[in-house]
Amino acid sequence: MIYDNNKTFKQNILAASGSDNILESEDQKSIWPKGSGEIIIPEGMILRNMTLKYPEMFSLVPYGNHIRFENVKLYTQGHTSDTAIIELLDTKNFSVDRLEIFGDNNRKAILCRSSAVDTVLRHLSISGNIGFGILFNDSIREQGRDYRTIKGVDYSDRPVASGISIQHYNFGYVGMTRAGDGIEMNAPDEGISSIDLDSIFIHSTLTSSSTASNGIGLGFANCTDVKLNKAIVNNTGKFGIHFEKGANHDVTNFSTHNSKRALSVAHTENTTFSKGVCTNSEELFISYNTLNDRNPCSKTTLKDVDFYGFTDKGIWSSNSESIELINVSIDGHFSKPSQPYIKLYQQDPDLVRIGCKDFSIENLAIGPTRSGYVDHDILIHNSQGNITVPSDVTLQTPIRIKQENSNLSWNNAYQVIN
Repeated sequence: MIYDNNKTFKQNILAASGSDNILESEDQKSIWPKGSGEIIIPEGMILRNMTLKYPEMFSLVPYGNHIRFENVKLYTQGHTSDTAIIELLDTKNFSVDRLEIFGDNNRKAILCRSSAVDTVLRHLSISGNIGFGILFNDSIREQGRDYRTIKGVDYSDRPVASGISIQHYNFGYVGMTRAGDGIEMNAPDEGISSIDLDSIFIHSTLTSSSTASNGIGLGFANCTDVKLNKAIVNNTGKFGIHFEKGANHDVTNFSTHNSKRALSVAHTENTTFSKGVCTNSEELFISYNTLNDRNPCSKTTLKDVDFYGFTDKGIWSSNSESIELINVSIDGHFSKPSQPYIKLYQQDPDLVRIGCKDFSIENLAIGPTRSGYVDHDILIHNSQGNITVPSDVTLQTPIRIKQENSNLSWNNAYQVIN
C-alpha cells in the first residue's frame, strides 16, 4: 500500500495491515503524524521508503512477529521526554535495513524491555544530539517491579532478548551534550544469549556525572556468546567496551580512543580481546572483582593488543583466575608516578581469594616513554603465575617486576625487585 496523504499515518497502517502489509511512500515526502502516544506497528507490517517527522510524545511500537523497516528516516522533535523513539514489544524476527534516527532529545532511540527474539539491525545510524542509542534492559531490580509489565503482561519471567545481530551501526558525534550509551545490553535478571555485532562505530558517549553508570560505548551485562568484530569506539565518558558477568565473549579487530577506561571486565568467564589498539585513555584495562556473592573473573585473554597513552592505571586485575597477556605492548604513561603499568593483586584483603591465580604474561613489550614512573613496571601482589618472553626476543629496556607475597616464575628478560 502506498502512503496516502489524505489519511492519517495511523489510518494508513491499519489499512495496510488488512491488505499486503506494506506501507511505503512513492514520492519520499515527509510524513507528519499528529497527536501523541504510541503508534503500534502490527505483526507482518513493512514500513518502506519513508521519512517520518514526529514530536517527542510519539513512540513507534513494533508489536508481534515479522515486522520490517526498510529505508526509513525518523526525525524526532522536542527534548524533554525520555521515552523510546522505537520500542520493541514482544517481537520475533524484527528487522531493520537502512534506518536513520535523528533528533535532539534525551530519548532512547531503540528500546526493548519486554521480549525480542531474533532481531536483526543493519545499516542503522543514530545521530544528532540523542543521548542513548540501543538499550535492551531486563532489570526490575534497578528499575522497579512494574518496569517490565506492559499492556498488562508481565515479561519479567523471560529473557528480554535472544539472538541479536547488529551490523554497520553508527552512533553519536563529537560535541553531543546528552548522556547515555551507544549500545547497552543490560540483563542482570534473566540474561541475553547470542549477540553478534559487526562494523560498529561509536563516535561519542557522555556520562552525566563521575559516579553515574552511563557514558559506555558498548556495554554487556550478564550476556553469553557475544561476538564483536570490527568496532571503533571513541570519546566515551566512562567505558569503551565493558563486560559484566556472563560468558564467552570474543572481541576482535577493535580500537578505542579517548575513553575514561578503554576496556573493562568484571565477573565474566572466557573473555578474549584480540587484534586491537587502545589509545589516549585514563585507564587501559581494568578487571575489578570484589563482590562476595559473585564468581571471580576467569579465563580472560588479551592477545595482539597495543596500548598507547594513559594517565592513570594501565592493565589492572584483582581477584581473577587464568588471565593471559600475549603479545601485548604498552607505551605512553604520562602521569601518576606511583602507578605501575601492570598490577595483578588482591584488592580486598578481607577476602579469602587469591589476587590473580594462574596468570600468564608472554612476550610483553613496555615502551620507553615512562614519564614519572616508579621503580617497577609490574606489581604482583598475593598472586601466582609465570612471566616469559620467547628466547629469541630482545627487550629494548628490561621490564622490572615487584612481587609481594606471590608465587612467581620468570626468565632472564626481566628484573625482579623484592
